[in-house]
Amino acid sequence: MGIFILFVILGAGAFRWSELQLPLNSANAPEGIIEWLLNAQTILGMGTLLVALFVWIGEMEKDWEDSLPKRLSVFFFWKGKPLIVCRYVWLAGKDEIRVWGQQVGVQAQETLPHEKPQDSFLHFEPDMQTRGPELLKGPGGSVWKHYSICFKLTDLNTSLRRTKEYCRYQNVAATNKAASNFPIDLVESIPEVSRWKEGMI
Repeated sequence: MGIFILFVILGAGAFRWSELQLPLNSANAPEGIIEWLLNAQTILGMGTLLVALFVWIGEMEKDWEDSLPKRLSVFFFWKGKPLIVCRYVWLAGKDEIRVWGQQVGVQAQETLPHEKPQDSFLHFEPDMQTRGPELLKGPGGSVWKHYSICFKLTDLNTSLRRTKEYCRYQNVAATNKAASNFPIDLVESIPEVSRWKEGMI
């Protein structure tokens, strides 16, 4: 859009350059000055129209992005290793990223029937990191507004101590949406996981 506006301005300026020059001969005044003002007003009007068009297109793009469904990917790292990774879970709003990320992490853990709720409590540093939003193309050609949040665990609860040799991985956009134990090195091969790992080390 910016390049288009530049070409229009340059084209109009080249076409009307002679008409935009101020009359130097007093014999042409005041008619020459009035004509010059009319020509300048025409070009300024075209510029105003182009700016308004550019702003309108920008507002339409913003409204479109705001209407997109939101997804969240959640990462929990322990000593540089991903122990919980949940990708593309539904997100109601960006203000809920922290709370929803914690809840997703709790639900993704493998709990046994005899374990108490405190056995799944997650211990992490308060300075979690977020990324996004970015636009992603999902299955079936749908477009998502994607956010990410990463937590750094400070201690392992009962559930994570039992599965610490694996990563609890879940992809809500996949056919099988259940969280399962996967080899850590396999999960680390995912580009988004490896990018977060670089920040954790």
